Amino acid sequence: MNTSYILDSPFYVFYKKHYCLQCNQLLDVRKVNKVVNSKSLEAKNFDFACGDSSLYGDVKFFYHMFFCIKCEKYFSIKEVKDNERYLRYSKKFIGSSHSEITKKINNDIIKKKVLSYIITFVVMALIFLFLKDIKFL
Repeated sequence: MNTSYILDSPFYVFYKKHYCLQCNQLLDVRKVNKVVNSKSLEAKNFDFACGDSSLYGDVKFFYHMFFCIKCEKYFSIKEVKDNERYLRYSKKFIGSSHSEITKKINNDIIKKKVLSYIITFVVMALIFLFLKDIKFL
């Protein structure tokens, strides 16, 4: 059986304090493993790439999840991130409805993506001009 280790957002997971979505207890980080077949429906949620090739058959994935000792529930990194983002925005926009806050969150995400694309384009253009100036191209 092949194994794969998933390390998603290590600084976010290990160096920041996170609290339970239900009881506000400090969350513990736990290593979880799961066996997934590459041909199963659940395979779309996991990355079977391994360098230039892919893993086939049963693969044991190791990844981290947050665990609340009081509630005895596991939370994914995505769940905790989304909840913290929602709480951050709900404090900014007190009195706004849930749908208005989620619209503002989505608009902010879109703005950040567009800004990153613009920055990438400008950097690539500057590199092109620099290489053209030194007669590399």
